[in-house]
Formats: sequence, structure tokens, C-alpha cells
Amino acid sequence: MRVGCWLHGSLSGDGSGLNSLCNRKTIPLRLPTSIHVELHIRPGTLIIVEPPKINPRAAEPPYRQIASWLRIRIVAGEFRPEIDPLPSEKELGELFEVARETARRAVAVLREEGLVHTVPQRGTYVIDGT
Repeated sequence: MRVGCWLHGSLSGDGSGLNSLCNRKTIPLRLPTSIHVELHIRPGTLIIVEPPKINPRAAEPPYRQIASWLRIRIVAGEFRPEIDPLPSEKELGELFEVARETARRAVAVLREEGLVHTVPQRGTYVIDGT
């Protein structure tokens, strides 16, 4: 059974007031200031986080903005390690309206950080213990 995560707190200028409550653990989330996050709250449901609009003029390149968004979702426990794949490069490209190579670079950043691994023809998965 999958346990949902709740976001709580208030969004300050640096995003330091936002926390994720997953599996009875509170995890502080730091949001990059170049990312815009829209929260839609429905009674009785978990908070749904819409993908941010990529800012091509931001100091942080688009692939790093996408990697930051994925990292937040990983830390929040949205992807079960070794079970739930991250969105594919094609899906990320469509979601953020960027080239597939940009999406590929975003996943590569997470792979270099040791957060995920990619299984050819299967997908990219969070590493257990992350």
C-alpha cells in the first residue's frame, strides 16, 4: 500500500518554510527561487503540485530547473524506490515544452547525484535508500 505525502507550511521567499510529511517523517523542502510552484488543494485529497513553467532567462538553465522539480518530488517520496519510474524523457519534454535532450540532461544530473539509475528499455528509478 502506498502512503501519500502532504506538503505543509508557508512558502517564504527562499522556500524554506515548506515541509513534506511522508511516511510519518517531516522533510524540509528547499525550492529554488527560479521555480514557480502552483498548489491546487481539494478537500480530502493530497496536494497536487503542477509542473513549473520553465524560465529560459533564469540564471539556472532549463535542465537544472527540471532536475530541481524532480528532486523535490523524489525527496517528498512520490516515487517508490525501484518501483515507480520517473516520467520518461519524452514525457518530460512534452510536460515542460523542452527538447528531449534538455530532459535527458535533467535526468543525467539526478543520476550523477546518485538519486536515480536508468534501466535500458524500462525507465529511470529512484535508488533505494535515497
